[in-house]
Amino acid sequence: MADWELSDGKVYPQRAEPQDAPPGPSTCVFPTEAQLDTLVRELTSRRLSAVSVGAGEGYLEAQLQRRGVAVTAVDLDALADPSGYTTLRCFCSAIRRVRAGQLFRIAESASCALLFEWGRDLPWRQYLRAYPEVPLVVIVGDPALHDGLTEPSASALLDDAEWSLEWRLPFAAVHPSALAAAYSRRTAAPPRATRLGRRPIGFTPPRAVLVAIQIPTDCVLDREGPLMLARVPGVWLRMQKLQFDAEEISAHTFERAAPHVAAAAATLLPADGVHAVGLSCTSMSFVLGTAAVDELLRRGCPRAQTTDMARAQRAALRALGVTRVALVTPYILDLAEKNVDMLAAGGVAVVAHETMGLTHDSMTDKVSKQTITEWAVGVDCGEAEAVVIGCSALRSCEPGFIDQLEEKLQKPVVTSTQAFLWSMLRVAGIDDQIDGYGTLLAKH
Repeated sequence: MADWELSDGKVYPQRAEPQDAPPGPSTCVFPTEAQLDTLVRELTSRRLSAVSVGAGEGYLEAQLQRRGVAVTAVDLDALADPSGYTTLRCFCSAIRRVRAGQLFRIAESASCALLFEWGRDLPWRQYLRAYPEVPLVVIVGDPALHDGLTEPSASALLDDAEWSLEWRLPFAAVHPSALAAAYSRRTAAPPRATRLGRRPIGFTPPRAVLVAIQIPTDCVLDREGPLMLARVPGVWLRMQKLQFDAEEISAHTFERAAPHVAAAAATLLPADGVHAVGLSCTSMSFVLGTAAVDELLRRGCPRAQTTDMARAQRAALRALGVTRVALVTPYILDLAEKNVDMLAAGGVAVVAHETMGLTHDSMTDKVSKQTITEWAVGVDCGEAEAVVIGCSALRSCEPGFIDQLEEKLQKPVVTSTQAFLWSMLRVAGIDDQIDGYGTLLAKH
């Protein structure tokens, strides 16, 4: 035991190497070249300097300094080795001394790595709390000596959500089970930019909300309706398709689909925010009849005014003072005759009528405006006070089209979509007049 002495219950070797020629390290960390290279790459790739806390004799720090890494070595001013030997051997340029419990002040922590080498009084967690900007931590420790508080082991931050393990490997040191581990701070989520505003909020309610319940084959109203109503400030148009089990435009198709009218209207929320709701199919309207249509629409929108394209045709002709019309429709004969009967029930005589015999809207919506014009001119006669163009699937309500046709015919023209939107506006209490859509909307 001549070469050892007992102090504070611990055994320390007695050392007698000359001060001017210290031998290899014996009480510090002394990594191999490969281990050093791993650490140097980690630091230099991130362009980081380092503060090494618990530097001991500074051997690791000296090796890093020789490889171009700016390292500040820090250790306690009261050393665990009472022999004074470690004060004689210092491998690095200098070791800064701090008192127990004191933190070394780090000037530029955001560009600095922290290196912790085991030490019984090392306040390593205090460093992490004091310098939250530090991006990288390297811990050299022996799991056998780790007490979780003052002696960090290489696995100390494995379960810490703030840190991510970059690498862990054996590190040559006095303690044979020493490991080194590098942890990078996880990138914190940026602070949320969203906050609850405190500025006043102004609300502008619509003058009227109009709802068109459409058959699923109708795509013309989707284009023509918004174009017209964009000219009426404060009026909103909502469109809701109802369910069909066939594409054929016939009385049987409409009768089977009738229950779906109520279901389509019932999907609208808030129901009490609707001012007017209407069935936007002329032939379905006159097949089902006014009373049935109203009952179906009111199931979904009980507080809204109701209308449909069939009654809108009659109301438009009454507003114009017309009792005799020429009629153009795209329907098969059965539906075309029902259109004549519907007008007659409203006191309007059809003095001339031509129908195209089309069975599907996918054909009707492709009929050109030139064709519609030619059929309207062809069916007109001197006895007719106005020309009616039935069916919303005919593209007869685009801006300017009705005005041009009235100028050519020299009499009012009523189309299904024009009359329907006019009726929706009027039953909702909107009396605005609109140019470009014929006499009906310009004067009534």
